[in-house]
Amino acid sequence: MPVATESKRITFTVTPDMVPLMDRAKRMFYDRTQSDMIRILIVAGLESQNSKEHSDGSKKHFTKRLPDLLGEETAKTF
Repeated sequence: MPVATESKRITFTVTPDMVPLMDRAKRMFYDRTQSDMIRILIVAGLESQNSKEHSDGSKKHFTKRLPDLLGEETAKTF
């Protein structure tokens, strides 16, 4: 399935159990917008899940985008 070239907007509800996690993320991404933070965390989660599912080396994987989104040095901390 091709990736859309235009931006899409999504909305989600932060449940009470997520508040401490979001507060921690905000401290990690203090110099980024909230949108950047959410995009980076989603990509990191998808790549993490993908690496677990496809550790056999299959080519069904997401492009490793964290260095592009965060910069090389910051990406190493994830």
